[in-house]
Amino acid sequence: MIKAGELITTSSKKGYGMKCKKPIDCVGAIIGVAMENQKAKEDVIMVMVK
Repeated sequence: MIKAGELITTSSKKGYGMKCKKPIDCVGAIIGVAMENQKAKEDVIMVMVK
């Protein structure tokens, strides 16, 4: 699950993002920061786009 403050990166599923587990692996692919906690697997959350 994604928690507020975690980095969000691109996903292979169109229209979706995913949690960046290791920021060093996501350099150049970070799209934003989660602004709220995810409650369910495919829950919609607010993300601040960078």
